[in-house]
Amino acid sequence: MRNHFERNHAGSFRVESNLTELQYGDPLQAVELDRTIGVPPGAGRGSIHLNDQQGLNRASLGEAKIAEARKDS
Repeated sequence: MRNHFERNHAGSFRVESNLTELQYGDPLQAVELDRTIGVPPGAGRGSIHLNDQQGLNRASLGEAKIAEARKDS
């Protein structure tokens, strides 16, 4: 499984080239993800994808919008 981060550019999202390998697994076995990863600056959305042994994207398992950090005054 891989995590993808996307950056908002002029109202549209584009996939960043940096991917995070999250976990390898057997398609016949359930997996549990419990991991914290860093978010690149400017990321607006993150998603998790299932990839096969050749690295081909086989499914999107979910995505989430990343809120901008608030600055305390």
